Amino acid sequence: MSVFKISFWTSFVLTAPFWILSLLKFILPALSKGESRLAISFLLLSVAFIGGGFFFAHFLTIPLAINYLIHFNQSLGQNFWTLSFYLDYSLFLTLATGLAFELGLVLLSLVHLNIIDADMMIAKRRHMIVVAFILGAILTPPDVLTQFMLAIPLIMLYEFAILYAHFCFKRQKITG
Repeated sequence: MSVFKISFWTSFVLTAPFWILSLLKFILPALSKGESRLAISFLLLSVAFIGGGFFFAHFLTIPLAINYLIHFNQSLGQNFWTLSFYLDYSLFLTLATGLAFELGLVLLSLVHLNIIDADMMIAKRRHMIVVAFILGAILTPPDVLTQFMLAIPLIMLYEFAILYAHFCFKRQKITG
C-alpha cells in the first residue's frame, strides 16, 4: 500500500502541469480577456500558496512533529512507527498545511472582489486568531510548538490580506 501511495502522489504532482493546462484550455475560451488574466493570476497564486504550505510542512512542521512523537514514544519504551504510518502522517500533515495556506488566497480573492474590506477584517481579527489556533490544533499533533508553527503563518497571511485590502482601498480611492 505504501508503494501505491507514493506512486499516486508522485504521479499526481508530476502530471499536474499537464492536466491543469488541459483544464485551462477548456475554461479560458469562455472567459473575457480580463477574466482570463484574473483566473490565471489566481491560479498562479494558488500554486504559490500551496507550494509555500508544502515547503513549510516539509522543512518545519513535519521534522518538529516527528521529533516530538519520537520523544513521546521513547518515554513509553518502544517506538511503534512503521513506514506506512510515517507516510500517512507526513502526507496528511503536508496536504493539511498546504490547504491551510490556501486561506491566504481565499482572503485575497474576497478582498479583490470587494466582498470584504480591511475594516471588516480588522474587526474580526480576534476571531481569526482563534480559528488559526483551532486549525493548528486539529492539523498538528498534540504539542503546542507545532500548533503555534501552523497558527502563526495563518495569522501572518491574515495580516497580509489586511495590508492588501488597505492597498486596494487606496488604489480605488486614487482611480475612482
